[in-house]
Amino acid sequence: MNKEEAWNWIYENLSKISSYKDDVFSWLKNSLMYEGKYLDEIDGFTTLLFKASIDARDQLITVLPDNLDARSALILSAILILKWVDYSKLSNRGRKVLYFDTKVGIRQRLSKTKLGGSKINFDDLFPQIHLSERKSIKSEYEDDDIWDVYLPIVVCSYSPVDPKQTIRGYSPDWIAVNCGDAPKIEWLEPLFQYALEEKIPAVAWTSNPFFEGLQRLREHEFPIFNWPNSFFKNGNVHDKFSEIHGVKPLFIKGAIESILLSAHRNLMRASRIAESRLSKDACLIGWNLLRSMEVLSVPSSIYEAEVYSHWGLKSINSLSTAFSHFTDILEDEDPNFYIILKEIRSSLIEFKDYLDTSPPPFWHALLEIIEKSRNSHIRTDIIFPSKGRKDIFFRALLARKNFSDEDLENYGIRILSLKQYRENRGRFEVSSVNLTDGKLTYQEGLKNQRILVGFPSITLTPNLDTILLEDSLSILLYNFQDSALSKQIIKWNELLNPKLQKNLEVVKRYINTDLPEVEDIENTGQIIKVDPEYIEIPDSSFVSNRNAETMVFEPIDPIDEIEAILRYQEGEDTEQQYIEKAIPTLDYQDNGELWVEEALEVHFNDGWKCLFASDDKAQVLFETPNGRDKDLRYVRSLKIGDEVLFIYGENRKSLYDLMISRIHGIPAIETHLSMILRWQEDFVKALRIKSVTLEYKGFNTFEKLLVKMVGRGSQITSVQTFQVWFKGQVIAPEDPEDLRRLAEELDMKFVYRNYHAINAAARRIRDLHRKLSLALNKWLVESSVNIVENNIDIYKSIDDKLGLTLQDFKDSIMVLRVNSIKVLGGPFYKDSLGKLEKEVGF
Repeated sequence: MNKEEAWNWIYENLSKISSYKDDVFSWLKNSLMYEGKYLDEIDGFTTLLFKASIDARDQLITVLPDNLDARSALILSAILILKWVDYSKLSNRGRKVLYFDTKVGIRQRLSKTKLGGSKINFDDLFPQIHLSERKSIKSEYEDDDIWDVYLPIVVCSYSPVDPKQTIRGYSPDWIAVNCGDAPKIEWLEPLFQYALEEKIPAVAWTSNPFFEGLQRLREHEFPIFNWPNSFFKNGNVHDKFSEIHGVKPLFIKGAIESILLSAHRNLMRASRIAESRLSKDACLIGWNLLRSMEVLSVPSSIYEAEVYSHWGLKSINSLSTAFSHFTDILEDEDPNFYIILKEIRSSLIEFKDYLDTSPPPFWHALLEIIEKSRNSHIRTDIIFPSKGRKDIFFRALLARKNFSDEDLENYGIRILSLKQYRENRGRFEVSSVNLTDGKLTYQEGLKNQRILVGFPSITLTPNLDTILLEDSLSILLYNFQDSALSKQIIKWNELLNPKLQKNLEVVKRYINTDLPEVEDIENTGQIIKVDPEYIEIPDSSFVSNRNAETMVFEPIDPIDEIEAILRYQEGEDTEQQYIEKAIPTLDYQDNGELWVEEALEVHFNDGWKCLFASDDKAQVLFETPNGRDKDLRYVRSLKIGDEVLFIYGENRKSLYDLMISRIHGIPAIETHLSMILRWQEDFVKALRIKSVTLEYKGFNTFEKLLVKMVGRGSQITSVQTFQVWFKGQVIAPEDPEDLRRLAEELDMKFVYRNYHAINAAARRIRDLHRKLSLALNKWLVESSVNIVENNIDIYKSIDDKLGLTLQDFKDSIMVLRVNSIKVLGGPFYKDSLGKLEKEVGF
């Protein structure tokens, strides 16, 4: 059976699912709509699969071909109606449905979902979604009492700290999970495992074929149904054929590769045999240092001057010091392991010395790419893994080449972060460039050139869904990484095109039929490696200490390389966690210290534990005459019996971060956040340009700006105000007119035109933060966080316009009681600390 025959079989047998010919489903296909869009075949068949899975008390995950808002709303709405019919037939009242998501938005999408020509919004048909506003239903449909009695009670939970606890608390009849296009959801696997153990039906959908959790769920043999990505363009289930996407390596070649090759091999060797916590930390620091230098895209002096302004990026000097410190300690702790680390250190120091005296290979290559793009007038997108690296590259271009982002735009060149590209989906209505009167205009006919900077590791793969599936892609990397890239492309194709047999097996679970012969069903790869290009790095100033034999580039075992990178390459991953925020955390500070000499191992109730740095802080709850309150205190001051508030997510997650993570996907809020982010970025760029003008040159930039702002009528009295603005730690100036004054002084045209809107956006975000803080404080005073509340106050609206309730945040918050505290001797790498986890056996 070939691919087309297999899809014909799937299509035919999906139509045999019992609900397909049901009158209610037929009615839904012609009546249920989202902003004028009816259920298409993908929505309909996904609904049928989910309904069949729920009826069988099964678990099922579906990979959708796109992330259209309409899909999640229509699929969820259709399942709820079909289950409402079942409940009414069986006289089952008040059945609960637990809906999980990563960000708020389902209420708004359901409000746009309607039945037929009725004026009733779909959220009116499910009033339990707005538990604080139970609306009576007046409609042309069945008796109102039937709706009220048999409707499923939908409870929303967002990024729960402990999904098991949430499920136990609500005892749902079934579970629905919207993963959207998220690259990673840590709580999905334990949620499905617990649902399986308790025989609770659970269905989930994602539009990201590279979603990190899919492979682990496959390993646990959870059924997964994949819609081909080719449906993205036409939504037609009959289209069985996929496009081919080429990946072109841009290989950097030069004698300097010998050092990197040696460091890679020895780090992999060390990573495989590391057993102690100290040796694993040393490997982790080593990988961080190697990756930071390997992908360094600006002169090292500029990077070191800028790195502390970008959360998540680490100083190469600090990493080098930390690696030497851990290596020296292991000389006595583990002499054999020390010998390997000593060789690694030799390679890394040699490479660092080269970077301190010569332009980094990536800087040289990117300048060559930009120059070629300027001369060819081809639209070029240079895409960095993180916003921090992108911003520092801009800084270096301005300092060394006097190129601003506007200059590059005039030549059709954009410098983007991967997050920016994913959010914009990299799409343009036009795709070629003409220069007319010095201005950029576009015509159809020429595709974009897209270049990803650096080897795309496994940790980055879940973020590559968009960039790999649109036209061709070039990747800038080193020549010795060729075999690793080939292995990675094979892995991408496995994720993008899982065997069709699995789809057939999913369909077979829910219909009484025989599986066809499947030996010949193999999906061809959609991603292929095309002929590479080479960029030679001048090595006249570099003399390697290694002999000719070690400089021969033998392919690294790709399996070993990827396994090692997966386990220890945290620099890029950690950077993703911190930098890719809509707005930086308000209270973040980084003193540049990468390790501590002692740590506190704190054990909490219910088997939770966490290893803290001695200078970490935590939100501690304490009793007052008016109830409980919270305070940010050093962990070293904790006592047994203290209660600590944890917020789901990575280290340093604050209530502000939690709020932003929930609301940033709401269109009305996205506009506010984009306005705030734009003025912050424009301020940094404009101040750097101003600092090299005759008016500012020779002066301290911030002091000169203070004089200028005061001269324009500002009441600012300290340069520290501008420093926190520069770091993005303030949403907007307190005085709305200061934004106008700043725009006038620094010639920020966008900010000047929109300073009223930016200030309004800042007021809106501050107001939301204040409301959430007040609601949380009130709730902490009156109730226990770890008990599922029957109190209707958790569903009381925090913000009427967005429909936000405390329930939208509650499951990401946990209060734990300190059971024991133990001081441990170090050193400890800070990146290894601060992770809340369960002890074995819980």
